[in-house]
Amino acid sequence: MDVGPCSAEIQQRRVELVENYSEHLTRLLDVLFNVGAVTEEDLSLVRGSAVLGERECMRALLDVLHGRGEESCRAFLYILPSVQDETTKLGQANRQEHLRKHKDILARQHGLVDYLSIREQTLGQDQTGCWTDITFSRQAGYASSSQCRHESAGVGDAFRTHADEICIFKDVYENLLCSPASGVNMLSGVAGSGKTTVVRRLVREWAAETKSSKIILSLSFRELNLITQEQSLQDLLSDHYIHLKPFLHELLNSNPTQFLLILDGLDEFCYPLNFEHTPKCSDPERVQPIQSIVVNLIKGNLLPGVSIFLTSRPHAVSKVPPVLVSLFYSLLGFSVAQQKQYFEQNCSSPEAAEAVWASVSSHKPLLLMCHIPAFCWIVSTALHDGGSCLCPDSVSHAPHVLSEMQPILKSLGAMAFKGLLERRFIFESTDLNSFNLDSTKLLQVFLSEILKEDRASLTFEKGFHFIHTSVQEFLAALYYVLQSLSGSDPFAVQICSSYQSFLSSQHSGKYCNCRYNCSEADMKHLMLNIIIFL
Repeated sequence: MDVGPCSAEIQQRRVELVENYSEHLTRLLDVLFNVGAVTEEDLSLVRGSAVLGERECMRALLDVLHGRGEESCRAFLYILPSVQDETTKLGQANRQEHLRKHKDILARQHGLVDYLSIREQTLGQDQTGCWTDITFSRQAGYASSSQCRHESAGVGDAFRTHADEICIFKDVYENLLCSPASGVNMLSGVAGSGKTTVVRRLVREWAAETKSSKIILSLSFRELNLITQEQSLQDLLSDHYIHLKPFLHELLNSNPTQFLLILDGLDEFCYPLNFEHTPKCSDPERVQPIQSIVVNLIKGNLLPGVSIFLTSRPHAVSKVPPVLVSLFYSLLGFSVAQQKQYFEQNCSSPEAAEAVWASVSSHKPLLLMCHIPAFCWIVSTALHDGGSCLCPDSVSHAPHVLSEMQPILKSLGAMAFKGLLERRFIFESTDLNSFNLDSTKLLQVFLSEILKEDRASLTFEKGFHFIHTSVQEFLAALYYVLQSLSGSDPFAVQICSSYQSFLSSQHSGKYCNCRYNCSEADMKHLMLNIIIFL
């Protein structure tokens, strides 16, 4: 049989056609059948190769066309460009639909009640006026500090002495999502200063923005703590964002600069980060430990050009070498004017806000603590109706209530204490059972306000976490005090089997030999919390 030019071209381009056009196979078969270039028997033959994959089906189609002759080959080459364009447009439309879904999902995940605004937010509403703005400082990189003091010791000083550039949320948003610059941006702030709230606001305003060219991927370190098996970055993100799975490989390999990756809560990460000796990896499909994925992301080996927004408490900032941080933000908290604005927005009435502000502003220690947004939330929640800071009735009943609650607080504190030593911030039902935290009705009511139930998106398992990490730290310190007053050594219980060896080692950077690791800095921070409580 003579081979015509079209048939010859198909044979010459066979490898290219299989490589680049297999994804268009379904549409190609439909059009070829409609124009009479192939028969029903041909379709059955080609589709019969589906068990071996799309590429094998494409090879079978090319063989069929070669056997059909020049006319069928000419028809194939004629329709090929139009079918490719049509399929590509459909694919792009489908991808845009999935990205819209991605925005909706992230907005819901980040739509909880926050410390900067105690009102529930609904996507699509005008949120600009619902947030009390917060003050940041900004500098290029950061200087590591060897000081060992409690992170809240300087609360309020920043507004009087800080010499770095001052900025607001809008500046942070524009730098992360509207600027082509890449690299690591770090946000540092004390407990309750609003780091996670900034992340939530960032995600929600991005989800409401229709013109944003960047795609946000958000992960928390407390969720990453749950990963015990080695896996690839692509599998990690596919598990977390199932709706992006059909396009994730293409997105990750096409243009990483279109992503903003948020990693929230570095201080809660239970695994050590070794930036000097972690093997270099640039392949998103390579399986490796979760801490190696984090190191390679921050160093720019994985997804080069991606923007990373990393949040941490001050004591854990030094886990990342300063040379890797492009911009360093510090949360300075609320100024006095912002505190007043917060109470005006979140109290039940202007009169109540005025009464609350009168109480707060007349007590200097309270005014100082209200630089921290979470503390403003506590005050406005407790006094939203304008009640006095000092309630004689409540004070007189306090010993009786404390007596009833002490066993509960002790059990809850024991779990919180054990969790901190093991770097655990998400607990299972078995943990509650082991500490007898599922018995009384009073306990259940109390727990509903202290422990929040969630289903971890990376493991799909039911878990519990304290409403805020500082609450866990407070209860752990309370447990330490109660144990010490009763003559017991809180560390004597084998909560962390290698803790004694840790105390005797005195080597900086050593980690406990257990699943959840406590660095020396973490242990110093825990002990400082206990000392502050005492």
